[in-house]
Amino acid sequence: MSNIMEDKKSSISNIIDALTKIENNHLNANRNNAIYSMLKEIGLYTKALYVSIYELVDSSAFELTHQWRLFNNTESPNHDLILPTDGVPCIFNILYQGESIILDDIESIKDSMPTEYNFFWK
Repeated sequence: MSNIMEDKKSSISNIIDALTKIENNHLNANRNNAIYSMLKEIGLYTKALYVSIYELVDSSAFELTHQWRLFNNTESPNHDLILPTDGVPCIFNILYQGESIILDDIESIKDSMPTEYNFFWK
């Protein structure tokens, strides 16, 4: 098997392991660490710079509950953040419908979603 296939198989295995740890951990700190590990593995596998989970607080705000971010080859710490729904209407509509947001190129939304672009990239 090629090295690329081995790397992909290993990455997928790491994601599954992280999901299993989330399922098996009932303590909040352990669960948060497991979620962070899963986001990191997804980010590494997809070569993403940013992977996050938002929870709907109410109809006016989402809360950034977990994130993994790679910036200048350095991981950033996880932090909580409230995202007002009226400040990012396009994202709100997508997340409110239970959909995921996957951007292959953040620059692709610079003109069509300038508020969202500035929120995520600046």
